[in-house]
This record gives sequence, C-alpha cells and structure tokens, in this order.
Amino acid sequence: MMNGKSSTDTQKLLKVLWRQISPEKQRKFSFLAIGLMISAVVETFSIGAILPFLLALTASEEIFQHPLLKPFL
Repeated sequence: MMNGKSSTDTQKLLKVLWRQISPEKQRKFSFLAIGLMISAVVETFSIGAILPFLLALTASEEIFQHPLLKPFL
C-alpha cells in the first residue's frame, strides 16, 4: 500500500527525470500523451456506436415497425 511519502517521492523523481529530458523530447512526449488521451476517448465512442448497430441486427422487426423510423425505411 502506498503512503503519502512514497507518492511525493515518486513525484519528485518524475520531476527530476522530466528536467533531464530535452525540451524537444518533452514536447514530443506531451503531444504523444495528448494523442493517447484523444484516442482513448474516440475509442470509447466507437464502442458505444456499435451497440445500437447490434441491437438493429438482433431486433430488426421492431425497428421496421417503429413509427419514427418508417419514413426512412
């Protein structure tokens, strides 16, 4: 189990390591981290978009009978 001292030691170590990296590498790492976060959000939305499609495949008769969707079908 981590305590408060261990957490602050880790933060200090990361700050020291960050200062050892060149500014160009820091910038590249920052862009990479931001890109990974954006990718995670987009992946979450893409998985969420699959569920309605699977519902349409499994309950197609209900979709064909739905009054709001009849003009499009």
